[in-house]
Amino acid sequence: NLNKKNFKQVNQELTQIISLYGLEAENQVLRCLLTEAAKTSWENDRPGPASSVHATLLAQYLSCLLNHPARSTVVCRIIDNPAKSVQKALKPTNTLLSRIARLLKFTTAQDVAFSLVLRKNSPKPEIVSFA
Repeated sequence: NLNKKNFKQVNQELTQIISLYGLEAENQVLRCLLTEAAKTSWENDRPGPASSVHATLLAQYLSCLLNHPARSTVVCRIIDNPAKSVQKALKPTNTLLSRIARLLKFTTAQDVAFSLVLRKNSPKPEIVSFA
């Protein structure tokens, strides 16, 4: 269970797991973080306050990924293939990307980079059209 008290420890453990097991572990960690952030912040399909520790940790990881264009496919994978429990909340709509950016407290530059990564690399036409 991730919370404010164990945030630093969990972050270190996840970083260690990702370095040991590679890309698939990274995909799974990010997908789980997105799932938890979406669950806690978008109850009843409405955006809530971006105070979730899951959202904070996800934002840290995504910020790093957005700074490394070679790893941008990881970003696309977690948006294109969300966990079944949050597929409805993460259904591609014209507000999805702005909701994610608001949830993760992206700067304008991060928001633009996020949209460009999805526009360039997403295999789903509906995601590309909204990016």
